[in-house]
Amino acid sequence: MEPIAAAEPPSLFGSFFRHLLIMPVWHRHVLLLAMIVAGVGFVGHVRQQFFGSAPTPSASQNGVAQTTNSQSPDANPQPWYLSPRMLGIGGSVLGGFIIGWIARMFLKMVAMIAVVIGAILFGLSYLHVMNMISRR
Repeated sequence: MEPIAAAEPPSLFGSFFRHLLIMPVWHRHVLLLAMIVAGVGFVGHVRQQFFGSAPTPSASQNGVAQTTNSQSPDANPQPWYLSPRMLGIGGSVLGGFIIGWIARMFLKMVAMIAVVIGAILFGLSYLHVMNMISRR
């Protein structure tokens, strides 16, 4: 008979993607919305940086605002000025999700270590090997 191999613990990325599969549906929707908002903000930011900014309005002599369109040939400019805010909001939600997941893993580990240390100290105190409570 072949010995039974011990199951490998999942990698960090495997554990993260498993968490994505089992999390509640509304969490997935919020995460998807944050990715869309961050993606649109990133595209707008790249468009501003590499292809110039949106046309700016300038006043004409008859009082009607006209747009000066020296850099982009778009006749209908999009509000790309919102892209840094969208990138910030979407990125903050995504970053908060990842930081929260890491903190949750860390807190589980710290709680488990604290319980083990507490059980060892309780056992040593119970067996009078090391008394934590001094008697007078």
